Amino acid sequence: MGGTKIVVFQLKDIIKAALIALGAIVLVILLIVLFMPKGSSDDSTAQYVPGTYTSQLSLRNEPVGIEVRVSKDGISSISLKGMNDKSAAFYPLLQPALDNMSKEIIAAQNLNISVSGKNPVTDQILLDGIKSALAQAQVKN
Repeated sequence: MGGTKIVVFQLKDIIKAALIALGAIVLVILLIVLFMPKGSSDDSTAQYVPGTYTSQLSLRNEPVGIEVRVSKDGISSISLKGMNDKSAAFYPLLQPALDNMSKEIIAAQNLNISVSGKNPVTDQILLDGIKSALAQAQVKN
């Protein structure tokens, strides 16, 4: 009797197998998307247009500029412009905080830095000014 064999599956077993297969497919797609290379860093995908960009801060009604220089390779320098002695006396932590932040930003070539625990308000004001200047430098598609 080498005839046909009949196999019976319960509906819950078929549903379980389908859900496991669907989960495996979703997991594979997710892993592919997460680990795909993002793109090359040639000139056609440059983040910023080379140049010098400034944004203004108002410190006690005194304008102070944050100047960000961008080259074809990335962010090259960040400095304060137009800060007089009076503003420097009222805000003594501004220049040292900017020096520390600029080192981190230039090394990382992005603004994903942590705001320091010592001067969080000063750091956040400077970071906002730098973001504003770099927004002007962004490549417009």
